[in-house]
Parts: sequence; C-alpha cells; structure tokens
Amino acid sequence: MAEPKADAAVEDPVAYPPHPEPEAVPQPHMLENIEGVLPAVDAALGVKHPPSIEYILVRPFSALRIPGTDIGISYNNYGHSAVRYTLEDGTQKVMNIAGSSGLVSFFTPEEYIFGTNSPQGGITHRDMVSVRVENIPPEAVRAMDEYYQELASQNEKGLAKFNIILGPILNALRFILPRNSLAVRGNCAYWTSSGLEKAGIVTGRSMWPKSIFIDILENAEHTAAASHDNVHVVSYRRDRAATRSYGIDAQPISGVAPFQPIRSFFYFNLESFAHAIVSVPLGSATPEVQLTDDDDRAKPSTLRNVVNSRPVAIASVISSLILIRYALRRLRF
Repeated sequence: MAEPKADAAVEDPVAYPPHPEPEAVPQPHMLENIEGVLPAVDAALGVKHPPSIEYILVRPFSALRIPGTDIGISYNNYGHSAVRYTLEDGTQKVMNIAGSSGLVSFFTPEEYIFGTNSPQGGITHRDMVSVRVENIPPEAVRAMDEYYQELASQNEKGLAKFNIILGPILNALRFILPRNSLAVRGNCAYWTSSGLEKAGIVTGRSMWPKSIFIDILENAEHTAAASHDNVHVVSYRRDRAATRSYGIDAQPISGVAPFQPIRSFFYFNLESFAHAIVSVPLGSATPEVQLTDDDDRAKPSTLRNVVNSRPVAIASVISSLILIRYALRRLRF
C-alpha cells in the first residue's frame, strides 16, 4: 500500500508491537488443524455458517509484572480492535487497523487469530475475546466492507491517518480549516467502529476497544443484530506455551475507558460472557473448542447497561477526577 504512513510519534505501544512488526515467530510447536477450529466453533454454537460479523477485542499485552502475582500492566490497558466478517459470496476477511504501516490491512480469519504475521501476533501473543453477530442482511456487511475499502483508499491519498491520542482534537480543527487541508485521524477503535456503524450493529463510534464490545453485546436488541439470541461471545485464549516476540507471560489488566472505574469493574472479565472457549492445551498443538455452562455464563443485562449511559459515564469521569485531585492535595500536606 502506498504512503503516507501514520505518524510514528503517536503509535499505540499496546495495540501495536515495537518496530519491526513481528514476522514469523518461532514456537515450540506449530498449531495444527487451524483450518478446522473456526468451523468447530460454529458447530459448537449450533450455527451452520460463519458469523456475518465478529468483532474481535485483542486484549493488551503485559509489559511489567506486579511482583508476587500473575498480573501484568502495560503502557496502555485498553487493547486493540479488529473485525471479521463474511461477504455474500462466502469470502471471509479480518480487517485490521495498524499504526506503523498502511492504515488498513486484511487477513484471513485463520491468519489473524492463529498466525503470527499480523501486528498483534495472534493468540501466540495476546488473548482475544469476540462478540459474533450471526445473521444480519448481506447489504449491511457489504456497506461495512465498502467503507473499509474506501478508508484504505483515503489513507493512500493522505486523507485518513492513524492517531491514538489527538484524533478528536485534530478532527475538530478540520471544521475551521480549508477542506482536505488536514487528514481525518483515528485509532483502531475509531476506524473499526466507524465501519460497524455502517453495518448498524453499534449505537455509535468509540475510541475504546472494550466499549465497542460492550455496545454490541448489551444493545443487540436495539441494533441490526435485533436480538440477544443472534449474538455469541467466544474467548480465544493465548497459547501460553508459545514463544513470544514481545511482552511477558502475565495476565494483563484491561479497562473500558479512562476514569470509568464502574464500567471497568462490571466488565472486568469478558470471558464470563463466553458461549465457547478456544484454547491450546499444554503439550498439544491443536486448539480445542469447549462450550461453557449456560447457568454459569453472564448474560446481557438492561440494569447493568445503565452504567454505559452517557450521564453515568460523565459522572464517573468527573467523580474520578475529583477523587484524584483530593488525593493529590492530601499528599502535598
């Protein structure tokens, strides 16, 4: 894909590994039968075809371990967004946003989830948890695909770029500057959710990967998904026996958004919503699919979804900032 590339100074150190992006990563064993894993997930869930759309939340990696624990922290604890989808002719794609190469790239689902050549490095490096929308109109998926194709074209022309922090500010400046004098900027979540908005399965765009997952899951009855019965959650656990090219072997802390502890508390463990878990047993080279117990699984909740409303989110941010200010003032005395 042609230049320009995204600004290197604002790359996401969590969503994208340091330069160079990982190529084939040496592993103690190569995963086997990866072509059969995703069909096995479909069969386990009782569906006869791949999902129309599967939003993939790639959990952050751990850079430092909290002493005496298996918990890790990183520079950014919000993760990464990607999306798998199926076109009318059966073609399956994973669309991925990158900050250190061409903005938009496409993979097969097996390459992205089980391979090592994507910027995130697959389940060799990161846990993933996805929310699948099994059936929506083909034209909705087509509209999303056309958006991502056009986004790639805009990036080649220098009109769309990656920026993890300053996107909202720079985009606001576009309203007062001459047309096309400043590229539209966004992070992985912004661009991914913009496409999902075209498909009608989110209530709006977001800069926060976990927030997109929550929106699709909790608001299914109010979007093109139409019903919670049309939605499944799948957890893809990291292969902890595999050799990593970045990060350490520790479980990362993952938040929903800055200064929103209430939402982060309620959605701390997204695997609790999973209908199926894909994992690689120690000593094995074959990923296995396991259904979860329906009685133990967390369900979408209208009451819990109140914490995702704009007034509650704003109140959470304000109260968090007040508490931080109070704590800092106490420390000075």
